[in-house]
Amino acid sequence: MDWNLELEPFQMRFFESTARHPNMTAAWGTGKRLDINEVVKIRGGWKKLAGIEEGDYVYGMDGQECLVTKAHDIVEVSVAYKLRFDSGEEILADPEHLWYTISSRENLDICRGMRFGGSVKTTQDIIGSIRTKNDYESNHRIPICSPFTQLKRFLPIRPYTFGAWLGDGSSREMSITNEDFEVLESITLDGYI
Repeated sequence: MDWNLELEPFQMRFFESTARHPNMTAAWGTGKRLDINEVVKIRGGWKKLAGIEEGDYVYGMDGQECLVTKAHDIVEVSVAYKLRFDSGEEILADPEHLWYTISSRENLDICRGMRFGGSVKTTQDIIGSIRTKNDYESNHRIPICSPFTQLKRFLPIRPYTFGAWLGDGSSREMSITNEDFEVLESITLDGYI
């Protein structure tokens, strides 16, 4: 397989960065194109990719909020691929979209201590090497994003107590009909009894 992926200098700096949480903002034409109807997690809810605006906060792979500093014009593409992940999720991406994947070979090198991580590939490159040489298994994996870290909310009732009330409570009055000692002890520790 010929890996002829040519990155721009600013893209190379990003992927060679030793920063703990590198972040890249890039202009149109640099390999980010996804379906404009794709839903993106933003601060306070969800938005379609087409509706993301300057000033919105989206979540990065590290689970941290990232400020959108520029929203670019939507560009029509003539070719798009539907990619299906092991989780069953699907996404539409054009051939030039850049993905950070860990191939089977890269994973082996990581386990041997010869490599730090995966590498960046286009959708087209991934399609050309979707299976391992023996065609037995998938050749690429995309790391799962870290949990969102900025989603702390004030809740009027502690989560455990709320769950106990939903499962064993009454909607007519503030009571829980469960007599399990551990459940009642946990509610007491939450400060409600």
